[in-house]
Amino acid sequence: MIHGDEIHLYEYTDDIAIVSRTVTGSGLTITKLVSEGESLEDYYLSKVGGENE
Repeated sequence: MIHGDEIHLYEYTDDIAIVSRTVTGSGLTITKLVSEGESLEDYYLSKVGGENE
């Protein structure tokens, strides 16, 4: 998903090699690569109430 000058990825986020190869293969230059967010397990536990709260 593209927002202005940012690209937000929601798939393959755990495989930096695929992300990097796809972006640079499209002719774009990576100037910053940041991984943000919580794991699926942490998200689930926050919804159902678990030990990671």
